[in-house]
Amino acid sequence: MPPDPPVARDSQEFTLSSGGILGYAEYGLDTAAPIFYFHGTPGSRLEGRLWAEHAAATGARIIAIDRPGIGLSSSDAGKRFLDWPQAVAELAQHLGLNQFSVLGMSGGAPFVLACAKSMPTTQIRSVGIVAGQGPASLGTGGMMIGKKIFVFVASWFPSFVDWVVPRVARDPNIFAQSIIEKMAENSEGDKACLEDDRLKTRLVAMLKESLRQGGEGLAHEGKQTMGSNWDFEIQDIHYEGIKMWYGDQDKICPAEMGGKIAERLKHAELKVFPGEGHASIAVNHGREILTELLSTW
Repeated sequence: MPPDPPVARDSQEFTLSSGGILGYAEYGLDTAAPIFYFHGTPGSRLEGRLWAEHAAATGARIIAIDRPGIGLSSSDAGKRFLDWPQAVAELAQHLGLNQFSVLGMSGGAPFVLACAKSMPTTQIRSVGIVAGQGPASLGTGGMMIGKKIFVFVASWFPSFVDWVVPRVARDPNIFAQSIIEKMAENSEGDKACLEDDRLKTRLVAMLKESLRQGGEGLAHEGKQTMGSNWDFEIQDIHYEGIKMWYGDQDKICPAEMGGKIAERLKHAELKVFPGEGHASIAVNHGREILTELLSTW
């Protein structure tokens, strides 16, 4: 893996017209094709580091953004999925970007879909989802038992999520280690990837950063992404040709869920990688994913 990028590009802030703050990080050359990257749940802008090498190889510029209440982004930076496209549009204008792609992994998927629904197709060159989360209404088929339980609780007992997540997240080191252990149990592909100490170090940093402000932002996002009350319907998205990539061994966001999302979209392109899990798909196929995402540029 390449050396970590300078800290200055890891920890940038932008003030929205609403007064809210967006934290973001950049990986790749300023002259490369821009991709706004939306991290998973839990996650933070530092998740973009996992794509840095792939970005360098494919001529991409990854702009990874913290979501409200996470990392450097203030909790008043927008609470609904459909608030997100406006925040992204303002950051794009600040960066002088008239066109860009959007890519989201895991819990970043609904934010990608919100952009596909609300932003002009002339502005978004391509849209991609990697191992993406869907609403609870699509079911929990293929998920590991712990994920099924969380989806159920997020849908039916959201106040419990508000209570338990900040308590579980009191010690960021323990929290990060527990997430990584669960990920290693997800698939053999994930377990093999997590034997790379450098990758684990980056994951720990990314997970700890998600708790910079405590666990309240993560609790809100957990309820939002994994519950049933999305503020839009997937089938109402008119953007055509959204690209999707899943691993057939993923029990966190299974390929079965990807298929259900794809069925509700217009001409979605779904690719399922044999033997890959939740994290390994990005590690082992990130270059291919970015190449396909940028094929419309």
